[in-house]
Amino acid sequence: MIRLRAFGTYATRISDPKQFFATIVGTHGLTSTADILGQLRSTIISRFSDTVAESKIAALDLASKYQELGGLAVDRLKPEFGSYGLELSRFYIENVSLPEEVEAAIDQRSRLGVLGDRLPQYAQLQTAEAIPIAAGNPGGLAGAGAGLGAGVAIGSAMGQAFSGATPPPPPAAAPAPGGARWTVAMEGKTYGPFTDDALRSMIASGQLSPTAQLWRPGASGWAPLTDFPELGAAPSPPPPPK
Repeated sequence: MIRLRAFGTYATRISDPKQFFATIVGTHGLTSTADILGQLRSTIISRFSDTVAESKIAALDLASKYQELGGLAVDRLKPEFGSYGLELSRFYIENVSLPEEVEAAIDQRSRLGVLGDRLPQYAQLQTAEAIPIAAGNPGGLAGAGAGLGAGVAIGSAMGQAFSGATPPPPPAAAPAPGGARWTVAMEGKTYGPFTDDALRSMIASGQLSPTAQLWRPGASGWAPLTDFPELGAAPSPPPPPK
């Protein structure tokens, strides 16, 4: 369930003066234009809300269904206006908008869909953009913490990119579902988590070099593949004598 805001215009005229006077003035006691318009607006909001709910039109498709939605609303409102001695001659929906936070979420989803397999690069860009935002609030502890955290992340990534150093092991955590617990570092990039069987298959097919760096929860740090005998990797051959 989400909130919707609708904007539009309508035109009406008195079709039965006697019924209009008896209903509006005699029954409801409305004597000013503002009071009468307020009553009509309440009627429109109530019936339009029911129309949107019963139309089964998805919220994201409303923008392309204004004419259809307006026609359904008119069919529902005409009897209501007729009971006041009024004729609803025109009814136009100009805009149906979503709350700002919902629109922001939709925009974010659209951007992620466009990015596709470039999502990691987008995450790095978002981190970089967070630094000046946090720096704009130097007096806030949250801003300082966010800036520091983002700066450390960017600095670490840049250092690895320029030096080719192996990234530090991730923090210890419980193994992922299905026994996936191994993280692999090759050429400055990390992959995983992998299960034991997945790594053995990669070793057997030659996809994983014995010099690849591995880490799993409980290990003291990154170590070559050959340091984990449970995976069955053959040790690296000794260097040739000089």
